[in-house]
Amino acid sequence: MTTKIADRHLEVLERHVKAGHFETVEQALDAAVFQLDLSLDFDDDWVAPLLAEADADIAAGRVVSREDLVKTMDEAIERGARSR
Repeated sequence: MTTKIADRHLEVLERHVKAGHFETVEQALDAAVFQLDLSLDFDDDWVAPLLAEADADIAAGRVVSREDLVKTMDEAIERGARSR
């Protein structure tokens, strides 16, 4: 089967080949089709319970401020750096 690719799509594929992301236009097209397939067939049912739990925690006030989170992360990084 032969299919004509729209010029605007071919330009995108060629741009990515020229940038070194792919060796050939065919390789770039394969990646694009693969990504399209993944995005349309992605099953995100598994995330619903996690989001519900997070929403409940937020509603109950069980949250951490950005400042506290960054402070905790910085402290953990510092501890890790000292242990080397």
